[in-house]
Amino acid sequence: MINGIKGLVFLLFIIGSLASFSATIQGYEPAYAGKKLVFKTYTDPVTKNETELFTLTIDPTGAFAEKIQLEELAWCHSEFGIYKGMLILEPHSDITLKLPPLREKTIPESKNPYFEPVLLWLQIASANNNETHLRISALEARCTELSGSFFNQLYRQHSSAYLDSVTTKLTREFGSYHRPPLPMYLQFKQKFFKANVKILNQQTVFKGVDPADFSYSNPAFSDLLDLVFTNKLSFETNDIKGDDLKKAVLSADINNVKTYFQEKYHLHAVLADLVLLKLLHDGFYSRQFPEKPLMTMLESALFKENQDPAIRETAIRVKQKILFLAPGSRAPVICLKNPEGEPQCSDQFNGYTYLLFADTDMRVCREHLKYLVEINEKFRNELDIYIVVKNSDLQKIKPFFTENEVPGTVVFEEPDNRYAEMYKIRSYPSAFLLDSDHKIIKASAKNPLDGFEFEFASLLRSRKIKEFRDQR
Repeated sequence: MINGIKGLVFLLFIIGSLASFSATIQGYEPAYAGKKLVFKTYTDPVTKNETELFTLTIDPTGAFAEKIQLEELAWCHSEFGIYKGMLILEPHSDITLKLPPLREKTIPESKNPYFEPVLLWLQIASANNNETHLRISALEARCTELSGSFFNQLYRQHSSAYLDSVTTKLTREFGSYHRPPLPMYLQFKQKFFKANVKILNQQTVFKGVDPADFSYSNPAFSDLLDLVFTNKLSFETNDIKGDDLKKAVLSADINNVKTYFQEKYHLHAVLADLVLLKLLHDGFYSRQFPEKPLMTMLESALFKENQDPAIRETAIRVKQKILFLAPGSRAPVICLKNPEGEPQCSDQFNGYTYLLFADTDMRVCREHLKYLVEINEKFRNELDIYIVVKNSDLQKIKPFFTENEVPGTVVFEEPDNRYAEMYKIRSYPSAFLLDSDHKIIKASAKNPLDGFEFEFASLLRSRKIKEFRDQR
């Protein structure tokens, strides 16, 4: 009995110890004084939804120190300035972080909706030479070096000899490190070279890959998945021999769609399910296929009753992502302060709401905002206007709205512009039309100068015609 109690106490001690694992990050970067760096992780390699892992708060002197509770290795990233910094943390990591020279985005870069940050693996120092981040960042640097040194031979001549030489070099230099996740990371990087150099290799590159051997969060796996299968459903159905596959997609025959890709690309059955989710995700955004069969497949038992919880959860995320801001869905409520500092929410109106995201630093946005005067005069009793202004110098923004008598409710974003991110705003201005229940009518309504008044007038006519017919 005593031995049993001792065993239970020991087990509880072990469980408590596992729960208290933490990684420690410290450093000193005066150039970044006062900044906050938010580190996030991806939920899955298909939707690439982000979840916040921790925030690194840098004090006024440039010093920082954080402890992050971890249960397992975490692949995380942070976007700051022009950079996207990659970092790997383990439950017992104790590192000193070195940030790159600070460079904020230029005005053109900050206004460019397609700006891509500079991807880099952050520099760290650690007493542990086996720190996973050190090993994998060294592997990434070597891959970049080899890719540049043999660019012509690999990507123009498609030389098998040089491809073999590169993969052999990587094995010789990094193959002796057997601690996970490096072996699978190395394997995926070698496969990436193989699939990127010769497109025919893509059909066999996943042969023998078992999801039980690695985590879906492994960035090297995600890169390989993107390389081989991005928009592959559109590519395969448009092929000369793609008629049968197209019929299977249009009839929501999920088993035949899965079989087609599983056999052609030599996929493990579980991996084929993940690939299928990516195909449906990309197929929806390609706008090449009707939404109904894609949604039918997403809601099938293949995903809902899948034995792999990661597949079930990813399927739910894909569906949520597809339905987000879809016509008929309820739009996220925005609550921000107006020029007087009073909170104003976007669901306060009883009729149609024209929701407009604008950046007053841009001349084109200012002209669109000025034209709201005309739209307001035409639809004063039919339409409420709610303007979300991108965070900037409020002392410059406020006079513009006063001088031009811009109508509607004007609110200002916080510095993180989180509502613009929530609504997935890629460029300014961007407009939405909502009904009286705050549901989406149009997720990409026309901007003021681009014909919104005609779009809205047409909607009102259609509504009145329907009301007339219903009365008859």
